[in-house]
Amino acid sequence: MLNLEGPRLKLARAKEHLDLLTGEVDAFLKSKPYTVTVEVDQQQPGMLIRGWVNSTPKPMWGVVAAEIAHQCRSALDQMVFQAAPGRVRKRGRTAFPIRVEERTRDGQGIEIVGIPMVSFLHQKALAVVERAQPYKRTDIPPKFDLLAIMADLDNDDKHSLTTEVSCPGAGLQANLTFDRPVDLAKIRLISIGGGVIRKNGAPIGRIEAETPKGTTVQVQPHVAFQVQFGKGSSASQLPMVELCRDIHARVAQIVDEFQREHP
Repeated sequence: MLNLEGPRLKLARAKEHLDLLTGEVDAFLKSKPYTVTVEVDQQQPGMLIRGWVNSTPKPMWGVVAAEIAHQCRSALDQMVFQAAPGRVRKRGRTAFPIRVEERTRDGQGIEIVGIPMVSFLHQKALAVVERAQPYKRTDIPPKFDLLAIMADLDNDDKHSLTTEVSCPGAGLQANLTFDRPVDLAKIRLISIGGGVIRKNGAPIGRIEAETPKGTTVQVQPHVAFQVQFGKGSSASQLPMVELCRDIHARVAQIVDEFQREHP
């Protein structure tokens, strides 16, 4: 059986980073990093919901996420290298291709058919590589495939800190209680700025309620948060921990399948 100890060590290292990231993000979200308050709107009839920042995500989490992507990307490259004959290894021209388009063109505009960097592989192992290609996806755009996002994160991190993190609200909700019957059709909850808490005291929502005079309204606002990738990458606005976990699982699946199919 093909020895894939190197790729599996890469995956093990990625898992260590993933466990670290998961623990820190979970602790952050449980610490109630943001607070929401309700006040009477002095400008318009109704109430304002304001957000307050108690703590913010660590910028280092973006670096850790990029390291997870890199280790997973490297695991695939090493997998192909381990399967290469000695003459191919000496040339150093192996890599696991990740393509969002089925065909590419050379410098003269001629279509290149096939994948030269893995052309030496046995037919069954090559089929594993082909099946994993993002361009094979028909249910989603190939650029949103896990391998395509992983490759983008790895490439982007070489040049800039594009794996920044943010923690916006995933949705603003509010439970309203009235001390007398009201027409619920005249109650509206309006999200301001997508419910994102950008600075202390910034309005993130507004409640419009046409109620009988003297009606008392109690409001319990709730905003669900998630730590996600910031702007500047193909993973923008995707949940950081969940995405890294899915990438790791996908790569581990490919490595297992490749080892089974390789003669």
